[in-house]
Amino acid sequence: MREMNNQLSFGTDGIRGKVGIFPFTPHDMERLGAALGAWRMGKKVDEPFVIMIGSDTRASCEFIKKALIAGLSGTQVQIIDVGVVAIPVLLWALNNDEKADCAIMISASHNPASDNGIKILARKTGSISSSDEQLIAQHFESIAKHPQIHTFSFSKNNHPYPACPECFVSLNEQNVSKGEREKITLNGQPFDTFCVAKHSGNAGERMGPLVPANPQITIDSTATERYEQALLAQCIPNFLAGKIIALDCANGSLSTFSPAFFEKLGARVVATGTCPDGNNINEHCGSTHPESIINLVKQHHADIGFAFDGDGDRIVAVNQNGDLKDGDDILALLTIHPDYAQQPAVVATVVSNEGLNAFVQNKGMALVRAGVGEKHIIKQLIELDLNLGGEPSGHIIIKSHLVRSDGLFVALQLLKIAQLTNNWNLNSFEKYPSVSVNFHVTSRIPLENEPLKTIIAAYQEQVPHGTIVIRYSGTEPLMRIVVQDKNLHHATQVAQDIEASLKKVLS
Repeated sequence: MREMNNQLSFGTDGIRGKVGIFPFTPHDMERLGAALGAWRMGKKVDEPFVIMIGSDTRASCEFIKKALIAGLSGTQVQIIDVGVVAIPVLLWALNNDEKADCAIMISASHNPASDNGIKILARKTGSISSSDEQLIAQHFESIAKHPQIHTFSFSKNNHPYPACPECFVSLNEQNVSKGEREKITLNGQPFDTFCVAKHSGNAGERMGPLVPANPQITIDSTATERYEQALLAQCIPNFLAGKIIALDCANGSLSTFSPAFFEKLGARVVATGTCPDGNNINEHCGSTHPESIINLVKQHHADIGFAFDGDGDRIVAVNQNGDLKDGDDILALLTIHPDYAQQPAVVATVVSNEGLNAFVQNKGMALVRAGVGEKHIIKQLIELDLNLGGEPSGHIIIKSHLVRSDGLFVALQLLKIAQLTNNWNLNSFEKYPSVSVNFHVTSRIPLENEPLKTIIAAYQEQVPHGTIVIRYSGTEPLMRIVVQDKNLHHATQVAQDIEASLKKVLS
């Protein structure tokens, strides 16, 4: 996510950025709400549309939600607020509510609490299309450039009252006279208003209370419970009796839910990352800090361990010896599951290990490589009518369940495989040594441009039996380099040489 003259940029998984910086300010989130409203009104003009909204445990989610709702208030919108939920729970709830048109998840996934994000979910594809993202960005830019012509349904003494986006404030108890500018806070954040007197119709009139037209909001606190019951119905009662399961819930959306879920299946659960305070999500815990779950498994002699991320879509596993199993391992193990073993192919990414390729080929399957990012995997799954896909970071998609990754559901399937095969070590395949290097970039020169094209091609020739993947991060100002080769020393040297060469051009 970056700012270019008030333009929104959608990354590999929605919009993401630092709280307090464009676009994660009250003003811009409210404009985004208006843009979302304009986008949906273009698709469904004659009747109210219904949007579900959920969030993770970040403190900033509350002001973002209020600002989005304020922006949406100018349209015929009905909002179902499901509160703090994991993103797969939100998509599951969307799929099981015929009235809802789409859902908004407020979360920055595995990022720290200082970041936040917006993910817009759709039923059939899991997320909205690139063309829809472009339309929303265009509406946002139009509103930002011409706020005076974008009207919201405000009211004055129960009469319609047009106002520009900057006029949204909680003015129920305040009078705003001509020419006034006031600093008003929304959830402790400064909210800088425009002069609203210009909308009054009488230049000298002192205006009465302005009341934003409140959209119809329904609170639904049952989504997680209903999702839990749906998963429990798929399981043999107490099939985990006698097992010790370790969990790291990342102080995120699964914190209060997942430990009790596995206990209901008979397991003894030891858990960490279950005390969110609004600021500690993903902090030294969760799937991006696997040392926490590794230590927990070893300390309690657990049979297996799982670490999730802040919004519950990623998962990594740890076996009873404390060995980490990433998304490639998990994808390989899922091909053993009776429900998924007959697939002609699985979808991985360009950074997935070459060992996975050899493993699935030995099972008579093909490995399809997509671009890095969940949406690219989902695109291939839909186009090729396949069921299993994933990436090393722990996004694992089982399309017959949800068209999006679901950490808890995947954990449940791994447990069923371990029980069925007695493979509690989670043995999968022999990996090629892989070396990853990230470095900060100040510009994003297309990789097909010179001199980058020639530099990259030269290094590709140095690993004829391995792979090199070089790409810009979709969510951060980083260049990511991954080198895989049968020889670890060679892979390390090549990765370091690539980094040095590219830094000269990009840093």
